[in-house]
Order: sequence, then structure tokens, then C-alpha cells
Amino acid sequence: MVIAVLAVLFLSFLFSGTEAALLSLPLGEKLSPAAHRVQDAMKSTLCSLVLGNNLANIAGSIALGQLAATELPTWAQGVFPWVFTALVIVFGEIIPKAIGEARSVQVIGLMAKVLLALNWVFTPIN
Repeated sequence: MVIAVLAVLFLSFLFSGTEAALLSLPLGEKLSPAAHRVQDAMKSTLCSLVLGNNLANIAGSIALGQLAATELPTWAQGVFPWVFTALVIVFGEIIPKAIGEARSVQVIGLMAKVLLALNWVFTPIN
């Protein structure tokens, strides 16, 4: 169960931090060709990031809720959603967005090819 929680938090961290990085890129900054393509497809890229983050958080929460119902004692089943929500807010939203904003060029440099792939995957929705 711990691995599943960490996986959801990791995905949320990536999507939230990358979204903040994309929106924080300084104008005129020298970027890789892939990062420029990501920036040129801003609407699709933002849609992909929001979709990915929501899928990770919502599907992850549902799966973890089911897992908690079978693996945790009754008293912990009522506590788990509150603790997990706090973890998502702190480690899946606040911290990654602060890092993404502070290191926008580096984050987009690392994530550009992943974002282009996500844009392709989500093309029918975008």
C-alpha cells in the first residue's frame, strides 16, 4: 500500500510541478527544440497536464480507497482519506509547484519529451 501511495504522489508531483514550470517560463529564455514545441502547444500541453494530474489523483484515490478498505483496520479506514488528502495537497501540489516555478527552465528541459508524448496520447481529448 505504501508503494501505491508513493506512486500516486510521484505522478501528482510530476504533473503539478511541470504545470507550474510551464506557466513560469521566462520570456526569451533559450530552450531545447522539444521545449519550444511544448511551449508552442501551450493549450494542448496544459490540457494534458491537467488530465494527467486528475487521472493520477482521482484514479489513484479510488484505487487506494479500495486497497485501504481491504488492508487497513476499520479505525484506519476512516483516517486514511484525510491523511492521504493532506499528503496530496503538500507533496502533490504545494511543494512541486514551488519547485516548478523556481526551476522552470530545468523542469521543462527534463519533461519536454514526456509532455510531447502526453500531448500525442491525449490528442483526441485536447
